[in-house]
Amino acid sequence: MKRIIAVLLSFIMLLTITAAPVSAMQEDVKAAYINELKWLSKAGHTGTYSDGVRTWSEQCQNPTEVEYCAYDINKDGYKELCVKIGCCEADYMYKFYGCEYGKIVYLGEEDAGHSALYECDINGIFIHQGHMGEETLTRVSKNGHSLASTQIFYYDLNPLLMKGIDADYHYPKRYIEMYSADDYSGLY
Repeated sequence: MKRIIAVLLSFIMLLTITAAPVSAMQEDVKAAYINELKWLSKAGHTGTYSDGVRTWSEQCQNPTEVEYCAYDINKDGYKELCVKIGCCEADYMYKFYGCEYGKIVYLGEEDAGHSALYECDINGIFIHQGHMGEETLTRVSKNGHSLASTQIFYYDLNPLLMKGIDADYHYPKRYIEMYSADDYSGLY
């Protein structure tokens, strides 16, 4: 009986010791993500534009909108920071970040105009975009310190709509809620 109690106590102590660093790491990640959100909100957004011949970047004249979610893209137990930033639908971007040892790691970005994020059961997060009768579903997966995008489908509803057929976009099932950059309740 004493042996069983000793083994049980050892097991509980081992769990306690290993749980402490994970909790501390989550607090470091949360602090790093809060700092990044504050910096992005303060710095504003630089849009990239093209006239077909040349490409240029300039600071947005309108106030920058910043919203985010924390989502475990590659299902490793650690949430990445997904930030939607921009001044209007034409220049919204999703910027993706990870955190290692309390330091922000920039993973990449994707177009975010007329879009929303949805959960994915495998390595990835879905970006559903719909505008003027056309829709695209893209899966963005995390591979190390970079992202890979795979278009799942593109669909043009306009031929159906022109025939008078009531057609709607094909939304994924699980929408991911976005939070304002100054509302940290979406972090862990």
